Amino acid sequence: MKKDMFVGALVAAVFSHAAMAVLPSARSEIQDGDASLQGPVGLAFEKVVENHVLRQDPVYLSECFKERTEDDFWQTEFWGKYMHSAAPFWSITGCGRLKARIDAGFENVVSSQLENGYIGNYTESRRSAPGGWDVWGIKYTMLGLLHYYDVEKAYNPERAKRAIDT
Repeated sequence: MKKDMFVGALVAAVFSHAAMAVLPSARSEIQDGDASLQGPVGLAFEKVVENHVLRQDPVYLSECFKERTEDDFWQTEFWGKYMHSAAPFWSITGCGRLKARIDAGFENVVSSQLENGYIGNYTESRRSAPGGWDVWGIKYTMLGLLHYYDVEKAYNPERAKRAIDT
């Protein structure tokens, strides 16, 4: 209970001191959308996008989908987890560099799909095998495709539909 009260007070303090107005963005290349966060929260947000989200390579994260040599690990999860953060960040910032990365990763994943519908990095003998991680990779891949659909549907409905039809 005390911990919850402390966290609540800390959040209130941060938000009361961080000019949280949604204002036209003129501060950075990252925030090239219609709005941006200002103050300490806005600065932290920009640092997360620049130093973490933009530094990841979703094409690299999805190369394992084409190789399909895995027997026991979880690399397939990484692209979907990346999309879980990158797609919402793009919808907030409108950052062109981020959108290009997201699109390239999406195309790499979609192009790796087998005729039977499988998208993943496991060898045929280990797909959905007991004790394997393939089911988690499939889960995160589907979530990544749904995140892509959510942000793309307003801009390019045909491309967004590919994420659902995949």
